[in-house]
Amino acid sequence: MAEKWLSEIEDERKSNAEENDRGVFDDRTPKSSVLLQTALAVAKENPQFAAEIARESLRDGISFGLQEVLVALQERSVDLAESVFRAALARLATNGLIDPNELLILYSYLYRPGVISAAGNNQSRSVVTLAVSKAPARITAMAQLKPQLAAQFLDLAADLLLNAPMPSSAPNASLEARAEINALDLLIPRVREVAPEKAALLAQRAQAIVADAQFASGLPTSPEGYIEPRPHESRSEYAQRRVEYLESLAEREAPGLRRDLAFAKAALATEVENYERGQQIAAHINDDELRSAISNWLAYRATLHLLKLKRFDKARQLIDNNSDLAQRAVCLIAGAQRMIEEQDLSRARDWLREASNLIARAPLDGSWTKIALGIAAAYGKFDKLAALSALQEAVKLMNKFPEASVYGEEPPSLARFSGIPGVETDIAAVGFGLDSALSNFGIEEFDAVLGILRGIERAEAEGFAMIHLSRRILKTEVREKG
Repeated sequence: MAEKWLSEIEDERKSNAEENDRGVFDDRTPKSSVLLQTALAVAKENPQFAAEIARESLRDGISFGLQEVLVALQERSVDLAESVFRAALARLATNGLIDPNELLILYSYLYRPGVISAAGNNQSRSVVTLAVSKAPARITAMAQLKPQLAAQFLDLAADLLLNAPMPSSAPNASLEARAEINALDLLIPRVREVAPEKAALLAQRAQAIVADAQFASGLPTSPEGYIEPRPHESRSEYAQRRVEYLESLAEREAPGLRRDLAFAKAALATEVENYERGQQIAAHINDDELRSAISNWLAYRATLHLLKLKRFDKARQLIDNNSDLAQRAVCLIAGAQRMIEEQDLSRARDWLREASNLIARAPLDGSWTKIALGIAAAYGKFDKLAALSALQEAVKLMNKFPEASVYGEEPPSLARFSGIPGVETDIAAVGFGLDSALSNFGIEEFDAVLGILRGIERAEAEGFAMIHLSRRILKTEVREKG
């Protein structure tokens, strides 16, 4: 019955579909559009059924609506989302590539959920067509959770593009070449990370087809928002002038998403010391979720800056005004680290206890694993029993979110928005990895720590932890005997 209904929908719209060009972000067919809209509608209540419908939509190719469904599925089950993504990979491997947008849809989900890049036909190579979800995606990028899955996608994408017919043989050679070059420009840097030799071949292909694209000639234009520095202008003066320029650009935008994103970019361009100016600009963002995400981020980076200066009271005010619990926890840990340096152990304990309590209150995801490790690392400098308890909590989270990274010493990635590059470089903090969490334990705690680490279910992480702990204990023994 459902198939008959879908067939009727497709027949009713077939004539219109043949007479009119598809919009750049339209789904492949009316049938796939209906399937994906249905999958999105039921994903929350019945994710298994939604996944089945999404897989069915792949019969007509990979549609732009698939990303929104994948995001909704991942909110319910990472494994279900991965199964649909792998079905899309299998579809590409078996049927080949309809057009480069199929790759960009999957790429966007892997690396920038909530933002979709499209292979456009603009005469300028530097212009990229984007669609941004109205509700920001609150999931960890799948490439971060499943790096091997991302590597498989990049390998397949490279093979498909290298084996595709040259655009010069197509009726609309210039449009085909522009779309492919858009995809190549986006994919080559990622492919270079996993398959440098294929990346070199892709770069050669891009060079070979650039003439077919017939891009407009002329001098390269400066990036959007760039202004020329003035002679003898200080860094702070330039930054302030650029913020004013970006704000003026935002004010000229019509109300809507582009205006909100322009104000977000202006707010984030403020220097960390001028967080109050950033908050004033962010107040112009109409979308509640984006405004909150930008406001919290400005408070987050400013708090970490104030803590480096050991301005604890002012930092405390900003922490209390930040509604993002994970960002608050990272700031509390970073503050405790500085207090320990100052031998203010009583206040450090209070801040770490507050950070621990946030774990019980927050909707947990993989980022909290590093937060728990940061608590254990800080406690380890002055309270071994509390450090052991925090380490035990971290192991529970490692088992609950086995794909979360625990190795780097930086805090977890906590930007709640996409499409504005460079924001993570504002965050300079360390002491949030497994290495730091184990570094303060000695021979006396060896048995207790060993017992906790044996509870790690992921073999790779358990092996790393055991090796590090053993090396630490051996060094301690040698130092004491010497």
